[in-house]
Amino acid sequence: MQILKRQSRRFCVTCNAEERTKIELDFSPFCKPPITNKFVILHFQGRPKFHRQWGIYSVELDQYFSRSHQQIKFDTGLEIAAFSLDERKHKTLPTSVLIFPHASLEIDNLAEEILIKNDDN
Repeated sequence: MQILKRQSRRFCVTCNAEERTKIELDFSPFCKPPITNKFVILHFQGRPKFHRQWGIYSVELDQYFSRSHQQIKFDTGLEIAAFSLDERKHKTLPTSVLIFPHASLEIDNLAEEILIKNDDN
């Protein structure tokens, strides 16, 4: 997966630079006050077929990652909230996400694993 940061909270994701796999992502609708700047968003990528992964966005880092389900680990005691946008009003992706408030990411670049870490301890 290639991830290009367009601007804050906005990313373009492609697989093998194939135009038909391109996904434009905008996390701005999920980052409205009074939400803290320490939370993580998780969503399932709709494309490309047969190579779909999970997208992880860190608000604190303003970074986006793409990982398989085997590469994502979850800390204990995480709070989780499901959220969906009204698709009649919002034309951006993703439309449905899991939000982990008071969480941050621990990134193991060698193993390419990500831990969604509970910062509420």
